[in-house]
Amino acid sequence: MKTQFILPIQNNKNKYSFKGYDARPLKAIAMTQPGYRCGIARELEKISNEAGFRLEILTDNKLKPLSYIDEIIVPVKRNFRLYYELLLKDYTNKPKESFKVAFHSSREEAKKARGFKFSKNASTWAQDNAVVTPDNKVLTTHSECALACNIGRYHGRAVVKDYDFVKGGNLFFVKSKGQDELFVGRSDRKKFMGEDGKLDYKKLLNMYGVKKITFLPQMDFHLDLAIRPLDKKRVLITDDNLTLKVLQEGIEKFRKAILGEVNQEKKVKYEKILAEIEKLKNNFANQIKNNKYAPIKNTEKILKHKGFKTIRVPGRIYHLMPGEIPNHMANFMNAIVTVNKNKELYYITNKSLIDYKLGITQDVEKEVGFSFENSFKKSIARYVKPENIFFLQGALDEISQSLEKKHGGIHCLTTEIPWNNFNSN
Repeated sequence: MKTQFILPIQNNKNKYSFKGYDARPLKAIAMTQPGYRCGIARELEKISNEAGFRLEILTDNKLKPLSYIDEIIVPVKRNFRLYYELLLKDYTNKPKESFKVAFHSSREEAKKARGFKFSKNASTWAQDNAVVTPDNKVLTTHSECALACNIGRYHGRAVVKDYDFVKGGNLFFVKSKGQDELFVGRSDRKKFMGEDGKLDYKKLLNMYGVKKITFLPQMDFHLDLAIRPLDKKRVLITDDNLTLKVLQEGIEKFRKAILGEVNQEKKVKYEKILAEIEKLKNNFANQIKNNKYAPIKNTEKILKHKGFKTIRVPGRIYHLMPGEIPNHMANFMNAIVTVNKNKELYYITNKSLIDYKLGITQDVEKEVGFSFENSFKKSIARYVKPENIFFLQGALDEISQSLEKKHGGIHCLTTEIPWNNFNSN
């Protein structure tokens, strides 16, 4: 059998109502310790207090609130001293002496070390290995099930292993006419083809506990790199041509600033930034032409036909890797979206180094009136208050490094655990 129930659902005094992977109240966000060691979790915890969710970390094969973590794992090939000090000083509230710090020359050595808190079968990519469904299941793969099993035990949910599991980055649960609907990227469609060559809808509906399923064109490797559902059937969708327009706006603003600048030093600095933006725009235009993934119009047509409102945003900048997979220099679509008890949306996404690499500091942004990050912020300001939009960075710019080198951001690093009862314990 392909499907295996490994943990039955338990009776729990807290009843959960799934709100979908569109914007919804979250009870908790879960991460594995590889994500925690980057300092990303500490930034999330600061947001969690006002957004109304709890941060839980898988460590020593147990799911624990962040405040219970008493050991920091320092990865190899790092400036250990700097990394250690950054974590302790900027990302924790505990005194240094209360931590154990583990240094190991290899992952294998770390596993064998006595007292080292390493969770077996726990990938960094929490979203891709533990998906909470509307009918109180936690779906997972056979190979990396530790996080899902612990979410099931800790929150009283059934845990199901399935070989045909769709990774969480390539699906979204949304509400449509009061019912749960599933968006799935078309690259996973073949997993559910029967021997007769027809799609096995019944299997999909049962597996994910939904009433409807829509396969969306693959605009990127996973859906969560190209679209992001909000609430009220509104869906953000990245528009690469809009990104080019934003970069052109930056070019025009810097040209204007250069013409009006009397300080020669500033003028030279602005000219260098202008040249870098022009170079970035030209390079990205070439990447768009060579991108073989589905164009925005294909996805937008299906979403509009389903009654969803699409909101085009400047959500990503990438260059194509061998195999034509986009490697993201910036991606604001890969995000956690939640709703607090005051029904305010929170948008938590990835910090990009684009502005830094261009030379656009906060002072330059104030003087010229342009930054790429702020352009995205303005594009969703009608739907999310600017003060509720967060760009997570991590220690030593770990988020941007993760996007560029490992092809995943904050949504990939976390699993959302929803609820709608803010009075439950």
